[in-house]
Amino acid sequence: MSMRIAPQFLVADLPAALAYYCDKLGFEQKIAYEDFYASVIREGAEIHLKCAPQSPGERQHRLDNGHLDAMIEVDKVAALHAELDARGAHIHQSLQQQPWGNQDFQVLDPDGHILCFSQEVDAPA
Repeated sequence: MSMRIAPQFLVADLPAALAYYCDKLGFEQKIAYEDFYASVIREGAEIHLKCAPQSPGERQHRLDNGHLDAMIEVDKVAALHAELDARGAHIHQSLQQQPWGNQDFQVLDPDGHILCFSQEVDAPA
C-alpha cells in the first residue's frame, strides 16, 4: 500500500497563485479544473489550489502564531533554499538548524500560506 497527502490551499487569485508556485517555487502545474481549481507538483510534493479566499483575520492569526500550512521533507535543503531565494520566493524564515535535528526554512505564498522545507540532519541528543 502507498499513501500520499496533498494539502488544499484557499487562494484569492488562482492565476497569481499558479504563477508563484511555478515561477518562484519550481512546481509544475498538474491539473486545472475550470477557473477555480488546480494542482501543482514538484518531486512528488503536490499542493491543490482552490479559488476561495480566506478571511484576512484567519490568515493573520496563522501568520502571527507561526502555524505552518505544509511541512515538506526534502534532501539538500541548503541547495533548495539557495534556489528559491534566487528565484525570488518570499523567504519568511531563513535556513536554520533546529534543536530537534532538522535544518529548515519557510516560504510565504501570495495568500500568506507558510510552507516549511525541512531536512533531517542530526538526530537530537
